[in-house]
Amino acid sequence: MQTDFVKQWTDIGNKTMISIKELGDINAKAAHKLTHQQLDFIDCFLEAGVKQISLVTDSKGYKELLSGQASLASEYNEALMDAMRKTTETLTETKDELAAWFEKGYEDFSAPLWKTPTRVKADSKAKAS
Repeated sequence: MQTDFVKQWTDIGNKTMISIKELGDINAKAAHKLTHQQLDFIDCFLEAGVKQISLVTDSKGYKELLSGQASLASEYNEALMDAMRKTTETLTETKDELAAWFEKGYEDFSAPLWKTPTRVKADSKAKAS
Protein backbone atom coordinates (compact mmCIF):
# COMPACT_ATOMS: atom_id res chain seq x y z
CA MET A 1 0.00 0.00 0.00
CA GLN A 2 2.77 2.42 0.86
CA THR A 3 4.41 1.66 -2.48
CA ASP A 4 1.18 2.63 -4.25
CA PHE A 5 1.03 5.86 -2.30
CA VAL A 6 4.64 6.75 -3.16
CA LYS A 7 4.07 5.80 -6.80
CA GLN A 8 0.94 7.95 -6.95
CA TRP A 9 2.77 11.00 -5.55
CA THR A 10 5.72 10.37 -7.86
CA ASP A 11 3.33 10.33 -10.81
CA ILE A 12 1.67 13.54 -9.59
CA GLY A 13 5.11 15.17 -9.23
CA ASN A 14 6.13 14.12 -12.72
CA LYS A 15 2.85 15.33 -14.22
CA THR A 16 3.27 18.61 -12.38
CA MET A 17 6.73 19.15 -13.85
CA ILE A 18 5.46 18.36 -17.35
CA SER A 19 2.51 20.70 -16.84
CA ILE A 20 4.74 23.53 -15.62
CA LYS A 21 7.01 23.06 -18.65
CA GLU A 22 3.99 23.21 -20.97
CA LEU A 23 2.81 26.40 -19.27
CA GLY A 24 6.27 27.89 -19.62
CA ASP A 25 6.30 27.02 -23.32
CA ILE A 26 2.91 28.69 -23.84
CA ASN A 27 4.07 31.82 -22.01
CA ALA A 28 7.40 31.93 -23.85
CA LYS A 29 5.66 31.61 -27.21
CA ALA A 30 3.23 34.42 -26.32
CA ALA A 31 6.03 36.64 -25.02
CA HIS A 32 8.06 36.05 -28.19
CA LYS A 33 5.14 36.96 -30.45
CA LEU A 34 4.19 40.03 -28.40
CA THR A 35 7.80 41.22 -28.28
CA HIS A 36 8.07 40.87 -32.06
CA GLN A 37 4.84 42.82 -32.47
CA GLN A 38 6.14 45.56 -30.16
CA LEU A 39 9.28 45.85 -32.28
CA ASP A 40 7.12 46.15 -35.39
CA PHE A 41 5.09 48.81 -33.61
CA ILE A 42 8.24 50.78 -32.70
CA ASP A 43 9.40 50.49 -36.31
CA CYS A 44 6.06 51.92 -37.41
CA PHE A 45 6.44 54.86 -35.01
CA LEU A 46 9.95 55.60 -36.23
CA GLU A 47 8.94 55.34 -39.85
CA ALA A 48 6.02 57.71 -39.29
CA GLY A 49 8.34 60.17 -37.54
CA VAL A 50 10.83 60.11 -40.41
CA LYS A 51 8.03 60.58 -42.95
CA GLN A 52 6.64 63.49 -40.93
CA ILE A 53 10.03 65.22 -40.81
CA SER A 54 10.52 64.62 -44.52
CA LEU A 55 7.05 65.95 -45.23
CA VAL A 56 7.65 69.14 -43.23
CA THR A 57 11.04 69.80 -44.83
CA ASP A 58 10.07 68.91 -48.41
CA SER A 59 6.61 70.51 -48.62
CA LYS A 60 6.44 73.59 -50.82
CA GLY A 61 3.30 75.03 -49.23
CA TYR A 62 0.76 74.49 -46.52
CA LYS A 63 -1.71 72.75 -48.87
CA GLU A 64 0.89 70.18 -49.81
CA LEU A 65 1.80 69.76 -46.13
CA LEU A 66 -1.81 69.26 -45.04
CA SER A 67 -2.46 66.82 -47.87
CA GLY A 68 0.68 64.88 -46.98
CA GLN A 69 -0.25 64.81 -43.30
CA ALA A 70 -3.71 63.48 -44.10
CA SER A 71 -2.16 60.77 -46.24
CA LEU A 72 0.38 59.96 -43.52
CA ALA A 73 -2.37 59.80 -40.88
CA SER A 74 -4.37 57.38 -43.01
CA GLU A 75 -1.33 55.20 -43.64
CA TYR A 76 -0.39 55.25 -39.97
CA ASN A 77 -3.96 54.40 -38.94
CA GLU A 78 -3.89 51.32 -41.18
CA ALA A 79 -0.58 50.21 -39.65
CA LEU A 80 -1.95 50.65 -36.13
CA MET A 81 -5.10 48.70 -36.94
CA ASP A 82 -2.98 45.89 -38.36
CA ALA A 83 -0.84 45.85 -35.20
CA MET A 84 -3.96 45.73 -33.02
CA ARG A 85 -5.41 42.89 -35.10
CA LYS A 86 -2.20 40.86 -34.76
CA THR A 87 -2.06 41.49 -31.01
CA THR A 88 -5.68 40.44 -30.60
CA GLU A 89 -5.04 37.26 -32.58
CA THR A 90 -1.99 36.46 -30.44
CA LEU A 91 -3.88 37.03 -27.20
CA THR A 92 -6.85 34.96 -28.37
CA GLU A 93 -4.56 32.13 -29.45
CA THR A 94 -2.77 32.25 -26.09
CA LYS A 95 -6.08 32.25 -24.21
CA ASP A 96 -7.20 29.17 -26.15
CA GLU A 97 -3.91 27.39 -25.45
CA LEU A 98 -4.14 28.22 -21.75
CA ALA A 99 -7.73 26.97 -21.58
CA ALA A 100 -6.73 23.69 -23.24
CA TRP A 101 -3.73 23.41 -20.89
CA PHE A 102 -5.94 23.97 -17.86
CA GLU A 103 -8.54 21.42 -18.98
CA LYS A 104 -5.85 18.83 -19.65
CA GLY A 105 -4.27 19.50 -16.26
CA TYR A 106 -7.62 19.26 -14.51
CA GLU A 107 -8.31 15.89 -16.11
CA ASP A 108 -4.81 14.61 -15.34
CA PHE A 109 -4.91 15.62 -11.68
CA SER A 110 -8.54 15.11 -10.72
CA ALA A 111 -8.82 11.47 -11.84
CA PRO A 112 -6.04 10.06 -9.61
CA LEU A 113 -7.32 11.95 -6.57
CA TRP A 114 -10.52 9.94 -6.60
CA LYS A 115 -8.57 6.70 -6.58
CA THR A 116 -6.23 7.36 -3.65
CA PRO A 117 -4.99 4.24 -1.83
CA THR A 118 -6.98 5.20 1.27
CA ARG A 119 -10.20 5.52 -0.71
CA VAL A 120 -9.54 2.28 -2.61
CA LYS A 121 -8.96 0.49 0.70
CA ALA A 122 -12.13 2.00 2.21
CA ASP A 123 -14.14 1.06 -0.89
CA SER A 124 -12.82 -2.52 -0.67
CA LYS A 125 -13.81 -2.81 2.98
CA ALA A 126 -17.28 -1.43 2.27
CA LYS A 127 -17.80 -3.97 -0.53
CA ALA A 128 -16.57 -6.82 1.66
CA SER A 129 -19.13 -6.02 4.38
